[in-house]
Amino acid sequence: MRAKVIVVGVTLLAATLGAGAGAGPASASPEAEALAAQVAAPWTALQGASGAFTGYEPVGASARYGEAALGLGLLQAGVRDKNDALVGAGLAAVGYVLTLDPAVRGASAFENWGLAAAYNVARRRLRKDARFLALRPAWQARLRSLTPIFLSHPRGGFFNKHLVEAVSWLELARTGLRSRVRGSVLRRPGRARAQAIRYVLRDLPRLTERSRSGNLRLLADPRPSPLAYHALSLGFYARSLSFLNRHDRRRGGRILLQAARASLSMAAPDGDVAYTGRSQEQSWALAFTAYGAEVAAVRTHGRRARALRVMAARTLARLRALHPVTAHGLDLVPALGPWAQGGLDPYADGSAYSGLTLVGLDWAAARPGGTLGTVQATSQRGGYARLRTRGGGFAVVRTPRVWFAVRRSPDPRGDLRSDSGLVALKVRTALGFADVLPLRPRVFEPGAGAGPILLGPKGLVPSAGRRLWASSRGARVDVGWADIRWRPLSCGVRGRWRGPRLAAYEYSAFFPSGDAFAQVSPNTVAGTRQRVSVSAPATVTVQPGYASARDGPLTRVRIHFSAGRSGRAAVTICAV
Repeated sequence: MRAKVIVVGVTLLAATLGAGAGAGPASASPEAEALAAQVAAPWTALQGASGAFTGYEPVGASARYGEAALGLGLLQAGVRDKNDALVGAGLAAVGYVLTLDPAVRGASAFENWGLAAAYNVARRRLRKDARFLALRPAWQARLRSLTPIFLSHPRGGFFNKHLVEAVSWLELARTGLRSRVRGSVLRRPGRARAQAIRYVLRDLPRLTERSRSGNLRLLADPRPSPLAYHALSLGFYARSLSFLNRHDRRRGGRILLQAARASLSMAAPDGDVAYTGRSQEQSWALAFTAYGAEVAAVRTHGRRARALRVMAARTLARLRALHPVTAHGLDLVPALGPWAQGGLDPYADGSAYSGLTLVGLDWAAARPGGTLGTVQATSQRGGYARLRTRGGGFAVVRTPRVWFAVRRSPDPRGDLRSDSGLVALKVRTALGFADVLPLRPRVFEPGAGAGPILLGPKGLVPSAGRRLWASSRGARVDVGWADIRWRPLSCGVRGRWRGPRLAAYEYSAFFPSGDAFAQVSPNTVAGTRQRVSVSAPATVTVQPGYASARDGPLTRVRIHFSAGRSGRAAVTICAV
């Protein structure tokens, strides 16, 4: 049923955009605006008298900037829709943050950004609002006290928080405030603004990875480079351009286009942009991708602009289909809803991440719509892309019928969401692309992985890729003990390699826990969505207790098999 929902969402999107290249003009902005209104709606009832929100909170650490981010999102939505209840909730959330001692809570780049951006919304649109006037003295005092957190030391590598802080400094400079607090950002707002622009235009390009051709730029955090954070940084980079002059905006626009083209190259045909890595399948990745793609589209033309707008529409359609809004707020991930944590990161709380999603949608809603291309024409094109990351990299291969992604190197911490090998597979059906391979679960297994894994005399030898190649024929990974070649089939994908003679291997297949899977032949395990075959008779071990953000509870099937005297072996995954 879950795969069916995804297919239905893409089918509806295809109908909206039209079936041919002559599809009429359509705008992503009304869709973003409608989604923003839905995401905002439940939070007025989830706000306590103090101004704090009572939505989903994880056990353990949380993002902790929920009221600042969600307050900003509600303010933006409220002033746009002339909804006084949302405006009041946004101001009350800011008021709650201002009652808390930042020295006790610790510094947060996201909270600082939320407070500064919300102040700029309020001072422009709510100048005579009594609630804003009551908050303004304390609000200005907090903004004047904000000090640098990350941006003073950008040479350690690119992290999303550096970019968030750069945008917060640009927002602070726009407030028109000055400060006497020693070391504060507003002590010298002109210098802070110049440093933020220098980071956006000079430091960030130097610290991020480009493809060999130079056309693609990944803005994900360093190894293991989770894709959700590329989406977040794409949105914030697009936002940073609104603070620049025309000359600098052109320069930054080229960098934005590189990042947006990276998103375009690695996005799945159904709008999935966060299928691997930390924060897997989080709702805000879709919202920020839609916004970043829309901003980038106006900086190019022709087929490239249409493709970016199609991607924006796809991500919004996926957000609507797979992240419903309930009385408890937005479902942060597709499978689990906001109350289960099996595949959800412990720092993901409802108010903070609903706030990020809402802000991304608000930004996208403010963009003028463009002429969209067609889903049919774009999704049927074949091709490939290879993106470099520090210490790794991954490849995406697409044919008219199959799309799959392969990672080179695993997460050194053993997070299976950032495992090496085949990490995502979708196959085209009569209704659209459907998921065949369940996403890797959130579990940490250093030195292991899903495989293929060589079972050596001294234990497991995981597939720790050393080099990665890609072409329209597939992807190839040098894992040390073999070159594994992943080739598309009409039904899915096959991985082949030649290793030591008579070597033993393990490959882990994951099935939804409610799936009726079974070993249907000596070398094949099949369920309702996928059929996994190996090149020799196998024994299997079944282990429940796993979960991914998209597929919910999973059962792991460890498949053990051996190569022949030739050393050749293979794994084939096909849609059922």
